[in-house]
Amino acid sequence: MKEKSMMAAGVQLHQNGQIGWGTLMERWINGNRLTLLLFMGMGFLFGRAQILGDMFPFALSYYSVIHYLRRKESSLVALGILLGASSQGMIAFFLIASQLVVYSMLAMGGKRKQPIAIYWYSVVLGGTIFLTRFMQAYIMNSFTYYQLSLALVEALLATVLYYLFTQSLPLVQRKNPLPFTHEELISCVLLMASVMIGLVGLMLGPISLLHVLSRWAVLLFAFIGNGMVGATAGVVVALIISLADVQALPEIGRLAFAGLLAGLIKDAGKLAVSAGFLIGSSLLTFYLQGPINISLLETFLAIFLFVVTPKRWLHHWAGFIPGTIEYKSAKDEETQFARKALLDRVNQLSEVFQHLSRSYLQKRISKQSQQHQSRYETLLDRVTNETCLHCWLRDECWEKNFERTNQMMKQMSQHVEQFKEIKSSAIQPNWIQSCKKVERVLRVMKKAHEEIMKEWQVQERMEQIRQMIAQQFSGISQVMSQFAHSVEREGTVFKRQELSIRESIENLGIQIDDVQILSLTEGEMELAITLPYCDGKEVSRKLIAPLLSQLTGENIIVKEDGCIHPKGTSCTTHFISANTFAITTGYAGVAKAGRMISGDVHSEMNIGRGKVAIAISDGMGNGERAHKMSAEALQLLHDLLRTGLSEQVAIQMTNAILGIRPDDEMFATLDLSYIDLQSGNTRFLKIGSPPSLIIRGDKIISVRAENLPLGIVNQLELEVVEEHLKAGDLLVMMTDGVYELSGWEEAYEAWIQKAIAEVGRSEPQRIADALLEQVVLHHPQLEDDMTILVARVERFSPAWSTIPLPRGLQIEPIRRIS
Repeated sequence: MKEKSMMAAGVQLHQNGQIGWGTLMERWINGNRLTLLLFMGMGFLFGRAQILGDMFPFALSYYSVIHYLRRKESSLVALGILLGASSQGMIAFFLIASQLVVYSMLAMGGKRKQPIAIYWYSVVLGGTIFLTRFMQAYIMNSFTYYQLSLALVEALLATVLYYLFTQSLPLVQRKNPLPFTHEELISCVLLMASVMIGLVGLMLGPISLLHVLSRWAVLLFAFIGNGMVGATAGVVVALIISLADVQALPEIGRLAFAGLLAGLIKDAGKLAVSAGFLIGSSLLTFYLQGPINISLLETFLAIFLFVVTPKRWLHHWAGFIPGTIEYKSAKDEETQFARKALLDRVNQLSEVFQHLSRSYLQKRISKQSQQHQSRYETLLDRVTNETCLHCWLRDECWEKNFERTNQMMKQMSQHVEQFKEIKSSAIQPNWIQSCKKVERVLRVMKKAHEEIMKEWQVQERMEQIRQMIAQQFSGISQVMSQFAHSVEREGTVFKRQELSIRESIENLGIQIDDVQILSLTEGEMELAITLPYCDGKEVSRKLIAPLLSQLTGENIIVKEDGCIHPKGTSCTTHFISANTFAITTGYAGVAKAGRMISGDVHSEMNIGRGKVAIAISDGMGNGERAHKMSAEALQLLHDLLRTGLSEQVAIQMTNAILGIRPDDEMFATLDLSYIDLQSGNTRFLKIGSPPSLIIRGDKIISVRAENLPLGIVNQLELEVVEEHLKAGDLLVMMTDGVYELSGWEEAYEAWIQKAIAEVGRSEPQRIADALLEQVVLHHPQLEDDMTILVARVERFSPAWSTIPLPRGLQIEPIRRIS
């Protein structure tokens, strides 16, 4: 009963975010015991830690961070700190206890948002250290300027340690460990060294636990890192320990040299690392003429702890050290996980947009099937309400002779739709016989028809907008799907191929820092190679690119010319697959009647991904208005194609956008040739445009398709023509101003072939100029805008051919992914 009453009457520290000891013990039993036990153990060592004789800056700094990060468990941590302080004497115990009490009182209002809380706690921490030291000097009657200076130094040092612990302690309690940055690694080493200060004075017979654990820690860093990491850890650990124990100054050289020697042979395994550490430590022990036997025994104990440390722990810890294989694997796994999450999210959004697009299209189809019937029913309802509702012959017409009256109303509605003016002579005799108010019915029907048509025009405009939104949803879904496929393809790891490329380049005497393969898809290869210096990409263009061409079996070129990096620094160059074909174009055009502005606009669009589009647009009419319409259509089409949309979806969206413009009766033709420069496959979409010609030697291939111009109908029924262009082919495109000339439409193929034969298959620009010159010569009236565009297909030839390999050097082609 007494124990239960004491437990029930335990002090409940609800203030300042703390809870009772009983609740804390229950939380410790049911919660994460190891983490809490670790923090209590660290608190015990920090309570013991002192430097420069009688400074205790670690205890309160550690408690303040725990109070900020894990406030509900800070009471148990404070208990560990007080236990550690009690082992250093009563003065240290009462000093640290008073600091904890004063800090808790001053930090009572510390529930502030980041980052204000961090600065607030640091100010409270420094003030607490200085205030308690001042009170101690006053009580012990030992107040001097020297004591005041020491109090100020201890307060500043505690503040610095507070910021150090705010960086390092969250890494200890991180639930899902991620690789450390260099700054995080250094902060963890400093935290570990600070904890080890609490081991000063703890002996196991003649053996110092501080020396054993510090050497074991350096062994760990040397094994999981490298020689540099081992030496750095040795210097940092020994330097901080020497602040508490001046006799530990020789440990700086001993641990640094031993850590360096052990880290240099880490690849040979644990035994080799242990031997290297033993040799390095022993050499300096002999040189310093210290107690050899005790030092060797401490080293052997540290080696024993290192050997029995589970290997899986070492590999796990190595994943936190930058530059290690485990670190890179952890980063790769993190990247792969993030990429997978991104892919899943993008695919989900793609399905959502596709579903929305289908929903809008279904609404459109269902409404189109009911549109005409609904319009007639609305018209009939309005007419009968105004003319037949109060007519004395209503029952005679609509009950006894419903079919005859309904048929008459349909004939009247057709008459109203067909003729703008209603004349008495147009009224049919049977209408007069059936209805006594036929003229009034026609007038009301005409008025109602005009109102209904205006309403249906608004609804039609809304339907066009809905259609455009559906196409946009479908296009977005397509772009997202392509993006997901690209991300998934680039996420493939090509370790073996990257190693093969590195060895091949280094065999030519070229030093490189890194090789990264982004894609090995045939025709879409992309690699990134980092050189330790920058020379404007001369080596990359003249040596590495030809070598990669031999390795991959296709032409590889530098993605961008020049370099933004200053010379002497490292430089990353991207290499991509060169296109199989290249396109050169020539254009010639003239405006109607010799005006300055033509309604015809042409464009050569580099879509990317080895695709190019050649297009001509002819706006309705002539002059500036038609030119603006054509330019807007081509610019909109170019922007849509650049996003990754297919040419058919891009044209449908362009048509929908032009269709909802406020301008009445504005449309434009479009002649589009969408060319794949890798395969030569070409898709022709002729939207109200005349035929194009492919001239291959003496053979002429006519490309025709019947499609309405842009901006006339809501949904285009696109007819796509596919042809395969070859090297040496000429593609001739023209507007109707050339094609529809009197007497030329039937024989234009023979005329063009004859004109090209006279000029010769030279530059496309000369051919276009010669063709237009022939047209103007025979038709000088210039009755319409005229445009001729000539494109020639040529096989791509790299600027630098493959280089001869040194004798005896063989290159194994890398595996490609099709």
